[in-house]
Amino acid sequence: MNRYEIKDKIDNAIKETSKVAETNGTDKLAHLLTITPNFLIKFLVGTLKFLDKHGLLVNGIIKLSPFHTSCFITNLKSIKGPSIHHHLYDFGTTGLFFAMGKEGQKPVVRNDEIVIGKIMPVDIVTDERFCDGFYFVNSMKFLKRLYDDPSLMTENLEELPIDTEVVKSHKLKKEEKKRKKKEAKELKKQEKKNKK
Repeated sequence: MNRYEIKDKIDNAIKETSKVAETNGTDKLAHLLTITPNFLIKFLVGTLKFLDKHGLLVNGIIKLSPFHTSCFITNLKSIKGPSIHHHLYDFGTTGLFFAMGKEGQKPVVRNDEIVIGKIMPVDIVTDERFCDGFYFVNSMKFLKRLYDDPSLMTENLEELPIDTEVVKSHKLKKEEKKRKKKEAKELKKQEKKNKK
């Protein structure tokens, strides 16, 4: 996939989300939290954080949560705001937070000359805990290279590199979940038999 195909995918996603009714599941969940009495909010949020931390948060809430994503992108240019150094939340899975701001003109170097260029500021906040330092630093260097020379994204990758450790870990978690579900079913059957 090259940058043009990525742009088309993003444009299509924006069009689709623009068509969504004024209230979607995330809005409804947020509304529910705002009408909850204050004395229950702390308990409710604490419970959600506990469930999330221990991997027990139900998929329905995860799908509605904007905090369960690899990368959160906000475009403050749309409200004529500057880019901001946003914090990461101690809830969910967001490991990267990109905040784009209103473009401006600044001196830049092009062909060994200083010229005035149009720039769009982007602040990136990352959580270094999701990978080791070596991988993290190399990823950020690679991202900077792509920003500095977007033409690197015009050609398709021959094959998508797969992080085998992540895939293996994901498969093991799925298998463990299936095994536990099967054991729970068998235990229920056994309890029913014992009651008879």
